[in-house]
This record gives sequence, structure tokens and C-alpha cells, in this order.
Amino acid sequence: MFNRRGQELDLSRISAETTHLVAIYEASPLISDRTFLLKGRVSQRVGFVHFISEGDYQAICMTLQTPMEVSQYLCFREMYVLRDPKSHEVSEKALVGKYLTDTDDVLDACDEHEFITDRLINDPEEFSVSRMLHEYLERLRLYDANQESLQYHKILSVLAKLKRNVMKQFKQRFLWVMDKASAAEACLPSRMMLPYMDCCFLFLPLEHVEEKARIRLLERYALLCKQDLRSRLCLGIGVSKNYRAPNDPTSFLVHWIHLEGEWEPHAERDAYLSKNPDCFRKTRGIELGLYELN
Repeated sequence: MFNRRGQELDLSRISAETTHLVAIYEASPLISDRTFLLKGRVSQRVGFVHFISEGDYQAICMTLQTPMEVSQYLCFREMYVLRDPKSHEVSEKALVGKYLTDTDDVLDACDEHEFITDRLINDPEEFSVSRMLHEYLERLRLYDANQESLQYHKILSVLAKLKRNVMKQFKQRFLWVMDKASAAEACLPSRMMLPYMDCCFLFLPLEHVEEKARIRLLERYALLCKQDLRSRLCLGIGVSKNYRAPNDPTSFLVHWIHLEGEWEPHAERDAYLSKNPDCFRKTRGIELGLYELN
């Protein structure tokens, strides 16, 4: 399979972590209201199948704007429909409202949950990185030369799993590293770690040096970051000012690196980290609320 960029991806070699079976249909006046509201059923052959009208599915995607959120909602939806035989009596909007606030509550969803959906603060500018990726996901540093065609998709697959609260943090750090690179300010790289993905992120301002030197530095720090945080995945982003456009404050060179592999001790890196415990900015654990209501 080839995408529009001419990159080849063998889907047969990819195993999905989570699969949702969704039947999307167009509502017809010949379908009764009770049938129209049917949320799904269990098939003896393939398991649970979601029934969602075309309009409702579009509304879900507009409300829950990241792939991870839609996937989590479908997991909640399946659990709730199987648990509560009255789930078919409420609207899809009400079910989304319940998901937004009390997914662990044993109380039934009701019409009032629709108002919760209306109260969701849904500002893509706060967390969306699509515009940023469209501009800066062209320059990839291919750490594994044997899988060059997969690197682009591996990076996107990591970003697609980010929840909006984490994506907001990612975007803030991306803008931070651009500011530091633009000001040519010497500083330690920033990091963040996502335990639910076993993945760390590195944001490294790079100086105006030869490209191979920038790439080597990004590789070095990404390997140290992965080793230090003992993570299975690491996504590193290195940013420098574009020397070909020195007067353009919005022009940057962005290198990406994707590292994957089970953590194991490494004598050289462990020794370096032991001798240089302050080679990264300090990290701290924080609790992030997923949704905000007005």
C-alpha cells in the first residue's frame, strides 16, 4: 500500500492493539425510533458491533477530536451498552455526555447528560498539532535505515495515541523548543514521559551547526533520554533556526527520531547518566484533567 507521499506501508504486518467494529448507517424514516436508537449487539462470530448513525458518528468525531479519545469512548460505549439494557433508550449525545464526566459511575445515562456535551470546552487551538505536523513532519532522521518507509508512520502512530491533555503539553513543549532555537539560547532539553504508552518525548534546541552534527546530537540525547526514563519508546524532536532564512522568525529545521525497543541496561549510557545527572531539565509528575466544561 502506498500513500500520497509515495511511502509504502505493509498493513498485513501490523497488529492492532485495539479493534472496534462499527456499523455506520444512514437513518431512514422507515426505521422505527427504537431500532434507530439501538446502540449495538453481540455477534457470536465477531463479538460486539457498534451501531451508530452517520450523523451521530460525525458528531462524535467533532466532539472527541483525537483518535485516542474516539477509541476510548467506543471502549466505554461497549462496556456501558453491555451493562445497561436501557442504554438504547438514551441519545448518543447523552451517552457522550456521560462519558465526559462519570465513566465509572454506576448511575444510568439520562437526557440531562446531553447538556454536559454542550458544556465541553472544545478549542482545537489549545491541543491540536495538525497544522504544526503538516509543516514540520517532512524532515525525518531515520534511525533504523532498514525500515525507512515506516518511520513516518511510526511517528504518526505515536502522536495519534495522545489524549488532548497530553497533546496540549506536547504542543507547549514544541513551541518552547522553537522559541529557544529562535533565540539561540543555550538550555537543557525538555522531556515528558507517558506511562500509559511506555513512551518518552525529547525536545532539543539545536545550534546552527552542520546537519550531521545536529543529527548526532539528537540521536545521543534521545538514546540517553530513553535509557534514563527506562521507556520502550522514545520520540525525539530537534529544532534549529533555518540558516537559509535567517531573517524569518518562523522558519525552522526540525529533525525527528523514533526509537523503539525493550529497555535493558547499557554500560556506557548508564555510566554517563550517573556522572551527569543534570543533563536534562528536571521532570515532575502531574495529574492532567482530560476534559474541561464551562
